[in-house]
Parts: sequence; C-alpha cells; structure tokens
Amino acid sequence: MRENFTEPRRQSIIAILLIIQKSLKVIVRQIWPFILIFFVGGSASSYKGMILPVIIALSLFSTFWAVLSYFKYYFYIQDDELIIEKGVLSKTKLNIPFDRIQTVNFQQNIIHQLFNVKKLEIDTAGSAGNEFSMEALPVDVADDLRDVILERKSQLVQADAITPEKIENAVVETESLILDLSFIDLLKVGVSQNHFRSGGIILAGMVYFISQLSDLGLDVEGEIGHYIDNGAFPGLTILVSLIVVFLIVSFLISLTRTVFTYYNLNLWRVGNKYKLEKGLFNRRETSAVDQKIQIVEWSNNPLKKIFNYFDVRLKQASSVQVRSKQSIVIPGCHPEHVEYLKSNWLGALDHQNLDPQGVSIHFFIRKLMYRLLFAIILCVAVFKFYPSFIIIPILLIPYQIIYSWYSYKKKSFALNADVLYVGGGIFGDRHALMPLYKIQSVSMNQSPYESRRQLSTVRVMTASGSMIIPYIETDLATKIHDYLMYSIESSRKDWM
Repeated sequence: MRENFTEPRRQSIIAILLIIQKSLKVIVRQIWPFILIFFVGGSASSYKGMILPVIIALSLFSTFWAVLSYFKYYFYIQDDELIIEKGVLSKTKLNIPFDRIQTVNFQQNIIHQLFNVKKLEIDTAGSAGNEFSMEALPVDVADDLRDVILERKSQLVQADAITPEKIENAVVETESLILDLSFIDLLKVGVSQNHFRSGGIILAGMVYFISQLSDLGLDVEGEIGHYIDNGAFPGLTILVSLIVVFLIVSFLISLTRTVFTYYNLNLWRVGNKYKLEKGLFNRRETSAVDQKIQIVEWSNNPLKKIFNYFDVRLKQASSVQVRSKQSIVIPGCHPEHVEYLKSNWLGALDHQNLDPQGVSIHFFIRKLMYRLLFAIILCVAVFKFYPSFIIIPILLIPYQIIYSWYSYKKKSFALNADVLYVGGGIFGDRHALMPLYKIQSVSMNQSPYESRRQLSTVRVMTASGSMIIPYIETDLATKIHDYLMYSIESSRKDWM
C-alpha cells in the first residue's frame, strides 16, 4: 500500500545526522589549516589555545542548527504540486508543479545505505535554481513519492495531449537493461582513465597545501629547499624518483576513484528516458529524459581503443549554474551500446548518412604557432634558472608538433537534414551529435588570422553547450550558418 502524501510530513530523523555532516564538511573546508596547526604546532602554535574551543563551538552550533532545520522542514502533495515548507529564521514555501518536474533521482552515501534511506533530488525545467532535494527519506517512502509524482505527471500529459510530441511523452514505462558493467569491465575502465588529470589535482593540492601552511607561518618551502640543496638525492635521481612516484600515485587514485564511482553500474531504458545506477559508498540513481538531452558525445583514448570502449556523455538542457551536474557519463560502452543510445534518442531522424569533412590546414598552423611559442619560452626560462632540467622542455617541442597535427587531422564535421556531427580528439577520438531542432542560436566569427585567409568559425549553441566548426572556407561557413538558421525558424518541434 502506498504512502499518503496529502498531509504534511517530515523526513527521516536520519536527516539530522546528514545535515550535521554537511555543515561540518563546510566548516572543515574553511578552517582545516588551523586544525592542522593544532596538531603540528610550529611558529603559529600560539593559536592552539583558541582553535579547540572554536571547533567545539562550531560543532555544537551545527548540531543545534541541524535539529532546528529538521523540525522546520515539511513536504506534502496538494493540487498536483509538491509543496516544501522550510526555514528556521526565514520561512520558505516552494510549490513545484508536477508538469515542470523533469526527473526524480536518488542518491545514497554510506550513511544513507547504513540506515536504509535515500536522498531524493528533483530536477525541474525553466529556472536558474532548478534542483530541489530532501536529505533522507526511508527507501519505501522515497520510491512511493517518485512513483506518485511521475504517474500523476504522465496522467496530466495524457489529459493535455494536444500535440503528437506530448502524446509520445506518455509512453508506458517498460524497463530494459542496456549495460551492466562487470567488475572486470570496471577495472578496465579504471585502467584506461586519464591519470594525468589525477596527477594535476595532486600537484594543485600540494601547491595549495604548501601555500596555506606558509601563510600560517610554517616555513615548508624553506624546509623542502634545504632538503634538496643539501644533496639528500642527486638532482637526476630525485627527478626520476618523483616522476615514478607521481605516476604510480596518479594511477592508483584514478583506479580507486573509478571503482568507487562506477561500482555496480547499470544502465536502463525506461519508457522515454535512460536511468543510470552506480556507486559503491555513494550510490546514485539519475535519469535523462529524451527531450531534455541536447547533445550526445562519445569518446575514447588509446587504451579504450584496445578494450573497444567508449565513454558516452548525455548532455541535458540546464541553466549555467547546474550544467556540470546535468551531463550523465556512461563509461565502458561498446560500439553497439553507443549505437543503441543514439538510435533510441533520435528515433526516425537520420544519423547514418553523414559525410564528415575536414577543416583548413591553417587550423594546424595556428595551433602549432602558439604551442611552439610556449615551448620556446619555457626552454629559455628553464635554461636560465634550472639548466640541468633543460631536457624536459626540449622534449615538449616534438610533443607539441604531434599534438597539433593530430588535433587537426581528427577535426571534422558533417551535416544533413536532421543532425549535426562534429568530430575531434588528439590521441583518441571524440564525437558529438545533435538534432538540428535542438539548436537555439548560430553565430559565424572570424579572427584576424582567419579573415586574411577567407576562413570562418561557426558556433552552434544549445541549452547544454555549444558545438564548433572551426577554420572552414567563409563561403561554406555562410551556407552552413544560413541553413541552420533556416532550420531553427522552420522547425515545429520543441527542443525541450
């Protein structure tokens, strides 16, 4: 028997714990350097007497505020709207009409899983702050609330079915499993991730960490310099050792993060949307409705090519503030999965008859000029201050040439009566596909370099980002621009 949501009700009492956790996370993020000083001391150790009482006071205040917030938060359903009343010092009442609700998603971190509750996230259309959430609902209550909202929304669509598009939205939601990522596949996905990205995060974190400690009076930079200057390791040995450690740590972080993020990943086709379930300690269930998906991207790298995998990104319409959250990433997709995702999303639209074309050689020349200039400046700087390390920027020069050449060779585009395709990549391949009726604006631009060579760049904007066709002949760019503008004006389909 389903829950009754017509009367105001509170979340699970576990919400208090989750609100405290969220508040403490914000506090720790702001004052962690002082917490570190409390334990390691140093020249700023005079602060130690004040730090502990401040931490205790903030923790008590967070607990008190969480309890108040819990007892001041109510939700209920009335007149086909989800109503949320909340606020301690300032009262807020949110009315969320069912017909504006796009998806209802779930999230479970380790605390949710221990206490058998779910965080419910509601995504709506047409506003800048278009996400609402409830921190903790019992699993059966969360499932019932989602079912009530989506079933009533479907009934409203059927009752107001004026256009074929609206009728199409009211399909029976039958579930079919598309992708089930096994643990072996998960490890392959982890091995083939971009480990340099993790390395960059490590370096940025170390720089930030050292700068914060230096600001608080701890001479970390001086200690490191003294350690190196005293010859604890020869210069070349320490360089090689650091590179090896850096690569190993980056690899392990990428692999661990991938396993935690995509553990037990399942992708379902449910009616007119895709549903993705994933995560170990932070279990998430998210949905992408066909109408809301604006662009589908799929990409790989050399390792993913060996494993015959693509990472697919479903880019949904959203405001600028939440755009990063609106892209659903599906790793470990074989070519048949990619084709299935495209075909179900595009329906009868023709996405097969495409003839990709390349861009001007000046795209390569221009990129190479900038990259070589950067490499030369770096060589001069390293030779002046660290001459023993000059081999590193010198090796960067052939890399920049190869990088620029592959970037040019893989840049392509294609257009037919239904869709726009743009290809790219460097050492891997990147593809993007978009129906023409999703276009919101088109612009044609020329840099001074392009203008002197009768070249132009076409930028196509959607509600989830842009697709760019760079460095093509101006006559062709004009034809593409005019055709896409005509498609916008003549299309009778809703982009959302």
